[in-house]
Order: sequence, then C-alpha cells, then structure tokens
Amino acid sequence: MKHDEFGDRMKEYEAVPKRQLMRRIPVIIRVDGKAFHSFCKRFEKPHDEFLHDTLNSVMQHLCQNIQGAKFAERHSDEISILVTDYDRIGTSAFFDYEVDKINSVVASMTSTVFCKHLMAGHSLNFNEQWPNFDCRCFNIPEHEIPNYLWWRMGDGKRNSISMLAQSKFSHKELMNKSCNEMQEMLYQKQINWANLPQGQKIGYICIRRKRNKPIPAGPNEGQIVERSVWEIEESPPTVSELRAIIDGIEFRKEE
Repeated sequence: MKHDEFGDRMKEYEAVPKRQLMRRIPVIIRVDGKAFHSFCKRFEKPHDEFLHDTLNSVMQHLCQNIQGAKFAERHSDEISILVTDYDRIGTSAFFDYEVDKINSVVASMTSTVFCKHLMAGHSLNFNEQWPNFDCRCFNIPEHEIPNYLWWRMGDGKRNSISMLAQSKFSHKELMNKSCNEMQEMLYQKQINWANLPQGQKIGYICIRRKRNKPIPAGPNEGQIVERSVWEIEESPPTVSELRAIIDGIEFRKEE
C-alpha cells in the first residue's frame, strides 16, 4: 500500500492540540448537565423520583460502558466516575486517555442515554429545549480519591438543602442565606432536612458488587454463578464510610 504522505500531513495538524492524561494514575470523568436549572423547572420540586431514577440509570450505564470504571458518585445532574488503567500490566486506557476524545464521547453518551430514558418514561415536550451534558476529565492521586468524592458529596448536600428551601420560600426570602440559615427557616415550618432519605440528602453511588445470578441461556441455563453487577446505592453518610468503600475497590498494579 502506498504511503499516504498527504494524509499524514493532515493528521499532524490534528495532533498538535491533542492532550493525554497520565497513564497508571487514577482518572475522574465528571459530567454535568448544561443549563439544567431551567430544564428541570418542568419536574416536581424538590425531589422528582422519575428524574432521579433516570439520572441513576444514566450513571449505571456509564459505569457499564466506560472501560476501567471502578466507582461513580451522583448528586443532582452531576456524575463523577472513577477510572483506572492498571488492573493488569497490559490493561489499556480508556481511549488512550485522550482528553478530547473522552470528553466528547462521554458527554454525547450521557446526553443520548438521558434523553432515551426520558422519552421512554415521560411525556415531555422537548420542542423548546433538549437536555445536554458537558464533560471534563483529569488525573488524581489515589490517596485523594475519597477526598475528592466527599467534596462533591458536600456540594450535593448544599444543593439538597437549597432545593428544599426553594420549594418552600421565595427567592427574596432566601437571598444571602447560608445552608444553616435555610435549615433553620425550614425547621420553623416543622420541616427537618435531616429526616430526608439519605439519597435525597447527599446523593447516590454506583459500585460493582458480586451477586449470584442464573445463566440466562445455553447448555448451563439456570445454573447459578457469581457475577459482578453495577448497583445503585445511597451515598454513605460519613467520609470514613466512604473511605472504607473506596478501600474495598481493587486498585491492582502488576509491575
């Protein structure tokens, strides 16, 4: 085959801005809804069960389809996925850790799956606005993983308090109020934010658990075998419990 010098020259232009994350260092891929404050006005406040179930399904889909995914955290319309590339010495990285490729593919995947779930389970009019997600990815030291995730869960807590308060008070009444002040205002109405379900307070996680499952088809149909399945759970209430979950994930390096 004749060498494509012309094509190689064109590819050189494409390669100039190409950025890649460092191999064998954990990666966080974070997706976030674009202008979701306006989009979510059509849903029930402060906690729409269908919307949250849909977003949890999207988080589960991302974990199932992103190579090297180990764990995910979600609150509101934001999802953070932990990814590694060192299960084995020959393990390859997700899209070779090419930043632009990861961001574009994961953002489009999230938007597509989210819309698919919405259209299947809700009669919404999207003529005015279709929901979209943006994406970022970055390396993070392994020891900082629990800290990062706990930081995002703290953001989920603030969002939860704010959303509950916004469903009971006007924008003017809540202006310049801290989360503690909002909780006190709610308490005066006999509403205790602390009594909400854990998922509504701080968010949800997606983690792979080993479960006994029957083989669905074939010569061994019905035989029970152990499988790893991605499951949705409420986020842990303390950072120590989160650390214990992260410590239980295998970050295996074979030099």
